[in-house]
Amino acid sequence: MRHRPATARLLTMLLFASLILFAPAAVRGQGAMADPAAASPLGMGARTPAAIQARLKALPQDETLEAPAKARLTELYTKALELQKSLDDAQARIERFSRLTRDIPEAVKTQQGELAATQSELPLGLDKDATLMSWQQRLTAVEADLAAAQQSLKEWQDEPKRRTDRRAELTRQAEALKTQQTDLEKRAEAPPTAEEPGEAAAASKLLLELRGQALKAEMAAGQAELKSYEAAAELLPLQRDVAARKAAALEALVKRLRDEVAVRRRQETARQAWEARRAEAQAHPALRAIAERNSELAKLRQNRAAQIEEAVHDVDSVSARLEQLDSQFKKIRKRVDMGQGQNNTSVGLLLRKQRDELPSIPAERARMDKIGDTLGETSLELIDYEDQRNELATLDDRVKGVVEGLGPDLLPEEQALFETDVQAMLEAQRTYLDSLISDTNAYLDKLVEQNTHEQSLIDKTREYLAFCNERILWIRSSSPFVLSQIRDVVPALRWLLGPRHWLAVGETLRKDIADNAVAAGLFAALWCGALAFRKRWRGEVTRLGEVAFRGTCQDMTPTVKALVLTIFLASPWPALMAVLGGRLMFAGAGDPFVHAVGKGLLHTAGLFFGLELLRQISRPSGLGDAHFGWDSTSLKQVRQGVLSSMLVGLPMAAVILITEFQPDEAIKNSLGRLTFVAVHALLLLPAYRITRLVGGVLSPTYRLEAGTWWTRLGWLWRAASIAVPLCLVGLAVSGYYYTSVQLAARMLFTAALFMGLVVAYALLLRWSLMAYRALGMKRLQERRAAAQAAGQAATPIPPNTPVAGNATLEIKLSDINQQTRQTLQWILLTALAMGVWWIWVSVFPALGALRQVELWTLETTIEGGKTLKTPITLADLILSTAAIALTMVLGRNVPSLLELTVLKRLPLDAGARYATGTVAKYVVTGAGLAMAFGALGLQWSQVQWLVAAISVGLGFGLQEIFANFVSGLVLLFERPIRIGDTVTVGDITGKVSNIHMRAATITDWDMRELIVPNKEFITTRVINWTLSTTVSRMSINIGVSGNADSDRIRALLLEMAQAHPLVLKDPPPHALLDDFREGVMQYVLRVYMPTRDVYLELRHGLLTQIAARFQREGIEFAFPQREIHVRQEGSIPPEPPRDGHELVLPASVRKSDGRPIGSG
Repeated sequence: MRHRPATARLLTMLLFASLILFAPAAVRGQGAMADPAAASPLGMGARTPAAIQARLKALPQDETLEAPAKARLTELYTKALELQKSLDDAQARIERFSRLTRDIPEAVKTQQGELAATQSELPLGLDKDATLMSWQQRLTAVEADLAAAQQSLKEWQDEPKRRTDRRAELTRQAEALKTQQTDLEKRAEAPPTAEEPGEAAAASKLLLELRGQALKAEMAAGQAELKSYEAAAELLPLQRDVAARKAAALEALVKRLRDEVAVRRRQETARQAWEARRAEAQAHPALRAIAERNSELAKLRQNRAAQIEEAVHDVDSVSARLEQLDSQFKKIRKRVDMGQGQNNTSVGLLLRKQRDELPSIPAERARMDKIGDTLGETSLELIDYEDQRNELATLDDRVKGVVEGLGPDLLPEEQALFETDVQAMLEAQRTYLDSLISDTNAYLDKLVEQNTHEQSLIDKTREYLAFCNERILWIRSSSPFVLSQIRDVVPALRWLLGPRHWLAVGETLRKDIADNAVAAGLFAALWCGALAFRKRWRGEVTRLGEVAFRGTCQDMTPTVKALVLTIFLASPWPALMAVLGGRLMFAGAGDPFVHAVGKGLLHTAGLFFGLELLRQISRPSGLGDAHFGWDSTSLKQVRQGVLSSMLVGLPMAAVILITEFQPDEAIKNSLGRLTFVAVHALLLLPAYRITRLVGGVLSPTYRLEAGTWWTRLGWLWRAASIAVPLCLVGLAVSGYYYTSVQLAARMLFTAALFMGLVVAYALLLRWSLMAYRALGMKRLQERRAAAQAAGQAATPIPPNTPVAGNATLEIKLSDINQQTRQTLQWILLTALAMGVWWIWVSVFPALGALRQVELWTLETTIEGGKTLKTPITLADLILSTAAIALTMVLGRNVPSLLELTVLKRLPLDAGARYATGTVAKYVVTGAGLAMAFGALGLQWSQVQWLVAAISVGLGFGLQEIFANFVSGLVLLFERPIRIGDTVTVGDITGKVSNIHMRAATITDWDMRELIVPNKEFITTRVINWTLSTTVSRMSINIGVSGNADSDRIRALLLEMAQAHPLVLKDPPPHALLDDFREGVMQYVLRVYMPTRDVYLELRHGLLTQIAARFQREGIEFAFPQREIHVRQEGSIPPEPPRDGHELVLPASVRKSDGRPIGSG
């Protein structure tokens, strides 16, 4: 028991030591579990923006923190300050909108009072005795007030729409803020992370609190704004009315001030002109020139005043038109945007009516050009006036000069009088110039204002026109057609067939013929003459066809004559219809029926002429048959189809056009629509006959062009030929009759353009054929002339006679150079594209409606963490598809197009041209795909990781293909081999004919095409016989008997080599005695040839010459000989006995297996 105190003391000391050791850890643990704000240097409650800013400034000097911690805290405190600013802005908006809501009743009373106090007529503000300059300054000030009032009125008029849009935006924003608040509450409930130090945790908590407060403040600000809009429902109309009344009063005041200024300017200019004329009449003859100049300046100012009045009137007119156009545009846009336009036929009618009444952009542009010319001329006049005014700045020297010019005989008194008169006249001139300069500046200001208004009118017209064109085709022009509406056709038929209307047509035509008797008689004579000559023209066309059909025809003249006569044959009846229609259209402008008949006949005449011309081209021995080489069976079908179409379709087309050009919509939508449906229903049978594979018009073309891309798409053309008329019928029946008419008209124009280009292409091919035939005949005559010169012919060849013994000179269309065909095709395709663009350009804006059809939405994160949503529409998908299709076509044809148009004219070899074309193909393909994917919203930053992953996977899986692709790029750029080079790869020798992405094609001397992977040219040895030069050497070994003269043989070999045309002179040929071998003298002849292509021809030629020459010279060729000496020891054995038919050899000459020695 006596040891207990010592034990207690020991336990006490151990406990104390443990407390000392573990106290820091306990304190640290307690700090970690405590409130993070308590550990923040900001302190509890000290979280004001000033404290946060102070802490931000102190962070760089805080040595207790490491760099990552400082960066983290800087980021957190910076975001906290931004959130605090957003919170302050939201609270300020809450206060502002709350104050506006509280003050609305008082503001309503104020506006009501101001509305009642606003005067409808404001005072002029000047006395009647004020100067013209004062009136002009007053007008300028009031015009500035009017501009401000009109701007204010425009803002108040736009305010309802802005508030409607803002309400929708605030509603969407509130939903987004609620979602963010929910996410924020979830984050706030999550426990703090142990990795962050105390101050960072406190700053993060502060950031969350500020973000929550900012979200609540934003929602409160939105609610306050919405409440202010609701409370201001009565105030807004009052504010708009007050602004409108102020603007109207100021506008009336400006008009009165302008009238006042114009009257005072006229009075002042008239007074100045009268004073100038009086001064001119009273002036001394010696001073008459100055007086006349003053009178001229006064007259110029008087004219300028009239010009200013005219310019003011023009400005007011253009401004009124612009205001009216803008008002109409806003009204129709409001109706369409509110969803009233899609199925509202009245909106469609209104759009078409207003589109037809829009100002003419070319006319407005011409007016702007005229204003620009006037501006330039007036500016030069102003510079001239200012120069004259500067000369009159000081008058003393000028007065003195004028008086001295009067002569030295003046008395002092006379000189003083003259000085006084000159001084007065020059001062008046200076005044006139000042006034003229001021008025010219005013005139220039009005011209500039008019020019600005004209440009605004053009811009607004274009915008309005694009708006109408974009929507007009997608709005119904009538209600859907039902069987019960057939009864509406009866009144339309009465209108069309009514005798009263056709009597009016006849009377109008009679009066017009009487008024233009000479012109009518001349046309009648020409028309009757054309009818009388038709039979002769047909016979001449047949005769010209027979001439052109001959295989030896080399002249284009028969084809040109046949074309002209074909046009004449097709013209008489369409010309008569066109003349009658044109005269009725102009003479009957006051009668809607007569005008519609005239315009309908005029347009029907164009269709009539096109069909009749096609029928005449298809006649036997006509252009298509004899000149163009078209299939006669197809031409017969075309003639029959065109004739039936004219008999049935032309009257119905005339009915459609007549109803279309008259103003009554009921007639259009009944009789016109029914006839339109009937015409396109009848078109189905001809369309099927034209496009069917067997027995159709295009069936010979399908056979000749089998395998091409457009014949492989024959099913598409057949489907389209049936689907297009059906779609037009469906549109017309469903109420989109105007749309169907517009589309049908443009399709008809496109078909006419296509047929015209087909005829043009055939004419160009015919011209090429004639050129080829003439060239072939010329070459044949040259060969015969050379043969005659050598004594091998007796008589010359007639110019157009085929030569016996030759295959033929009847060159056909198929023999024409493919390059010529491609060039012509590209030219005509370009013309077709331009023509199609011109025909359909007015319809293209309608495709903008496709942007209203959203397919999906792409979300992109931008700066500040905000998400930008980009809708992908149907128009984007169509554009992307079109870009891909165009890329495929261009990628395939760009190399050949570059070769034909550019590369062949540059000093490049075949390999360089091929490499350039291939690189262009890759560039076009890459750019086209980038555009296609970009139209769908796919950017490189979004797909680069996917592309990288796919590239790695394909690199492992298809490494051989990738290796060959990269090797192909190396071949194109480094060009160790080129198109046309002669190469040896392993045991393969031939010419490089193609270099593709994966492999190259080598054509050997047996015309076999060998496919060699591109990698082989990079990783193995390759002999390029034509890399740096096409020159190569050929060696010929000749064996001669040993008794020949070596110098003579060498001289003969060199002589024959130098005489051969394919042997190069530089480097020169070599011949030498190379070796003695088995009694034979071996000579080697080495020659250089320009290209390996002539190797076989040159070798054959040289060997043939050497053989013939050596034979004439008596030189014997030595062929290798071998003598076999058989040595036998002892006597020769007797002939061995035969066993039947088999010779039995003795054992000495047999092998061990019984076969004779020397056998296999």
